[in-house]
Amino acid sequence: KSIGEVSINMNPRVRGLSLSTTLLKDATHSFNAKNPLNQLIANIDKKNKASIKIFKSVGFLLQKSEKNINTYRMKFEQS
Repeated sequence: KSIGEVSINMNPRVRGLSLSTTLLKDATHSFNAKNPLNQLIANIDKKNKASIKIFKSVGFLLQKSEKNINTYRMKFEQS
């Protein structure tokens, strides 16, 4: 199995427009369609509460916590 890494960095002009959740959801669905037995991880600064909220809302779960970084994982179930 391979593991992909995903991150989001929105242009400041479009932050707050609720686009991140939609884009992340679409990207994870597209990844899963092309790589059905894989997983994605996201390394997020513990202070970045907005990103943590977005990733958790899409289905990422906390995998580990080290110093200033939390690692979240989305594992795709076999259909």
